[in-house]
Amino acid sequence: MAHRSLLRHFAAAPARPRHTRRALLSLAAIHATRADDRRPGLVVAPADGQRVVVTEADGTASLSLLLARQHAKVCVTAELEGRAPAPEACLDNADSVDVFRVPPGTHRFTVRDAATDATDAVRVSVVAPAPGEFVPSREWRRVVGDSVPAGLDVRLPLDGADKEARIPKRWRLQLYVEAKLGFFRRDVTADTPVSAIEADLAKWSGAAAVLSFKDARPFHASATAADLDLFSRRNELDIRWPNGPPPPRERRVVEPVRAASRP
Repeated sequence: MAHRSLLRHFAAAPARPRHTRRALLSLAAIHATRADDRRPGLVVAPADGQRVVVTEADGTASLSLLLARQHAKVCVTAELEGRAPAPEACLDNADSVDVFRVPPGTHRFTVRDAATDATDAVRVSVVAPAPGEFVPSREWRRVVGDSVPAGLDVRLPLDGADKEARIPKRWRLQLYVEAKLGFFRRDVTADTPVSAIEADLAKWSGAAAVLSFKDARPFHASATAADLDLFSRRNELDIRWPNGPPPPRERRVVEPVRAASRP
């Protein structure tokens, strides 16, 4: 009987290559948390502090809590801004949880591994798009209006059909590092993991680096650019230096050229 009651909150969804079983969770409630330097151990995405743009016709958003591995039993508590916390709901043999009909606001989701009692909490901000705003994806989408975000692939048919745009399959990430007085640049694809970006940043800067969204916990090392919607959120990235900032860039001292004296 308890199992039937549980299924009213969760339902299996069609399998997809990365996740063997998913869950649907009805929502309610916010709880502000302070950012710390610990990487999440359970939740890969969304990352703490990630923004999600409303895409559903009813003015809500849908998102998936992607877990680092399959858990024998995982439990989720959803707290939506301005509402009382919802009861914890659990699912067996899950490696992701689908959350649907999430209204605009800043919300907190706490995931607990029932076997170890380990927990992860992430804050997600759901925002409504501005009037006329184009929300890019990795698939071609029709553009309404004349402007699209910089850096997108744009397709303009010659037959008079609507203009379309998408996130490029390969794009250039650019991060300014004040200590080096310069930009770190790296090509990124949808499958590029955060760990690879951090490793290249550390090699370039000379110091261990950890990435996160501003005022949020670090990313899970296995999260990919697609998991984090990194193309659209690239201007919201923050760099932390766990072992101290990188050595400053050496400034070249140019001696003034003196005019040769006449004999």
